[in-house]
Amino acid sequence: REKINALEDAGINTSLVAEINGRVVGFIMGEVYHGEFGIPEPTALIDTLGVLPDYQHQGIASAILEQFITNIKAIKVDLIHTLTNWNDLSSLKFFHRRGFKPSQRINLELYI
Repeated sequence: REKINALEDAGINTSLVAEINGRVVGFIMGEVYHGEFGIPEPTALIDTLGVLPDYQHQGIASAILEQFITNIKAIKVDLIHTLTNWNDLSSLKFFHRRGFKPSQRINLELYI
């Protein structure tokens, strides 16, 4: 669905890419929210983090995440959320090694 006006979109979109020799090999996409999800303070959300298979395990995802964190800190946001599948062990390990911990909030969903 195309967003018609800024009032419909409460977040500020953020994204970064990693390039090697002019080729995009990794990316991160997220948003910064101000008072969303019942959280009063500004919060960042990492939506997607990816690296091409041939470039994985070379520190690219870590470098992208570090730059994302630097950018978020610069705009005075000090809380970042992300979601991952419970059984995606590589993703869980990656975020855990970078200091992410389970949230006190519970993600609820309803399939209809």
